[in-house]
Amino acid sequence: MIEPNPSNPPSPRIVPLLEAVAAAAAVMPWGVAAIHSLRCVLLWDCRPDASAAIIEAVAGQEGTVGESHAIDMHGGTIIGILMTPHPIEGMGLEDFAGSLRLRYAIATGPDPDTTENPF
Repeated sequence: MIEPNPSNPPSPRIVPLLEAVAAAAAVMPWGVAAIHSLRCVLLWDCRPDASAAIIEAVAGQEGTVGESHAIDMHGGTIIGILMTPHPIEGMGLEDFAGSLRLRYAIATGPDPDTTENPF
């Protein structure tokens, strides 16, 4: 069961998205998705070392963070943001999502002393 975090009031747009990705957290602990119906990009992370500050800083390089929220789930917390990409000629939401995915993978990548794969 996922419980809302009372210190961070939920947004009606981001909570259902975080609940949906929380259901797949065991196989996909972080990710980036283009949400075409909202014309924005969702970045989420439920790894134990996830940081809202890092998520917002990385996303801020690609656009404007409109919503940020965290929800408690069994075994941890899922942190996510909805962001609107900066307009660049010829780039769609999928392009921005791919760019953000790469930036976030680099920013939170594996320890150089391990062989972990950030994907």
